[in-house]
Amino acid sequence: MKYVFVFLFAALLVSCGDDASSEKQVQTRFHADETDFKKDGKIVRIRSNNKPLTGVVFMKYDNGQLAYERNFKDGLLDGLSKSWYENGQLSSEGSFKKDQLNGVVRAWFRDGGLEYDRFYEKGICIRGGP
Repeated sequence: MKYVFVFLFAALLVSCGDDASSEKQVQTRFHADETDFKKDGKIVRIRSNNKPLTGVVFMKYDNGQLAYERNFKDGLLDGLSKSWYENGQLSSEGSFKKDQLNGVVRAWFRDGGLEYDRFYEKGICIRGGP
């Protein structure tokens, strides 16, 4: 249900835009194969134009199930990052700010049990273990 709401909200935003902005729609979701991860050691770039990536990078398993989604801003991890097991079970989720873990980070075992629940500030774990 949560994903339906997010999709509907995104659709509403797109449909409410004016004509000028609609003509300038920019791709915001990229398959991992469309990117060069850390090509220069610092930022992720869009392969087709070599520009720093802003948007979501995703990868799917051979069975079509989503493997991960990662948010980037100006070529750096920024925002929510999620990974799933091949069966669709959530594997991990965490937030990044300027390529560093920042906020709650959780991981689950394949059976759904919580593996860890940590909190990071600027890449440093301050709660929940190393």
